[in-house]
Amino acid sequence: MKYHIGGDLESRWATVVKSSLTVQSESWDWVTTIDEADVWVVIPNDSTSLADLAERSSPHIVFVDNNLPLQCNKKNHHLLPAPMRGAKLIRLLDQIVDQIKQNPITKSSPPPAVEADASPEEGDADAEETQPSWRGKNIKLGGSPNLSRFPVTAELTVWLQQMAASPVSYDEMVTALPMDKELIETVLNKLANDGILLDETGSKLLPFKTSQEGSLLGKLWGKKPKK
Repeated sequence: MKYHIGGDLESRWATVVKSSLTVQSESWDWVTTIDEADVWVVIPNDSTSLADLAERSSPHIVFVDNNLPLQCNKKNHHLLPAPMRGAKLIRLLDQIVDQIKQNPITKSSPPPAVEADASPEEGDADAEETQPSWRGKNIKLGGSPNLSRFPVTAELTVWLQQMAASPVSYDEMVTALPMDKELIETVLNKLANDGILLDETGSKLLPFKTSQEGSLLGKLWGKKPKK
């Protein structure tokens, strides 16, 4: 399934969005008009017509702002705190893709074919953990992934390169990079989902399930996420 994303953004913020897409397991195309998009990212400014956006029932609109008018309160509206961070955008896009799969709202996103879940390993009740399985462990990479596809800091890149050569302590990594902890968890979860995150014995570490929450905007107005 291919999704389409674009935005009313300056070039530097468009670069942040595009680099974040490289970590997504889904395939994305960048589009230049809102009518082509499944997801449209907006950083509101004086020229932004919030009234027009508020009337739209599609596509999913991500407002990068710390406040949002009451009229922008639909299921396809999402609020992302400013300034935009790659890790938070990645998590929000995961939630939006789940919403699109469950309830497509745009012509460019027809209902996807139902895919069979990957079979869990023998003896496992579930193929995924609800908490990261690598915490407190020495971890390494099985193979040599293209690290340039991750929107990571130079410091985190050094740790990932070391993981490709030999096991490193997860606890030492997050202690050394406390400001990048959320980004570390997001990247490691993608690597685990790809099947190349290993413990020091060479056993695969399972990805963990992110909570299937409703839109961030819904939570702000006191709405409970749908079950």
